[in-house]
Amino acid sequence: MSGIPEQSVLSLVSALSDAIGQPIGFDDRGECVMDFDGMGRRGGYTGAAAVELVVSRSPDAATLTVRSTLTEAGHCVDLPLLERALGLNYTHMPAGHSIALDPVSRHLVLIYPVDAANASPDEFLRAVAGFLELVPQLRDELVPVPAASAIREMIMGVPA
Repeated sequence: MSGIPEQSVLSLVSALSDAIGQPIGFDDRGECVMDFDGMGRRGGYTGAAAVELVVSRSPDAATLTVRSTLTEAGHCVDLPLLERALGLNYTHMPAGHSIALDPVSRHLVLIYPVDAANASPDEFLRAVAGFLELVPQLRDELVPVPAASAIREMIMGVPA
């Protein structure tokens, strides 16, 4: 890869690296992974890090996709959860953001594509900051607090 898109991607990743104070780069799959602690949901998010942010680049380097997992390992993605996710996609999602089902992990993920050739480093950093704020909010909306699930099961006789 060469030319303007590659330079744009490097500029955006460099700005992110400077902002977090750590060197970051793409692995062999074209992804860079960062962990941000202290951003978990009420009651504690039990993942390895509160928010794992993945930035991946398209083969032509024209698009960077920012993504993060919204559901925890072992959490069943059932019909009520999918309905809540689709509802949030329709009513509460900032422009360009969407909740998707990762076909490999079967987790719900938040994704946001960035036009690397046209985004400035400042726009990219604002987008990443907003994304990091949105992930725990969506987790709270999507995944019921365990006590609420237990109460629902007790009242309705239906496992949550």
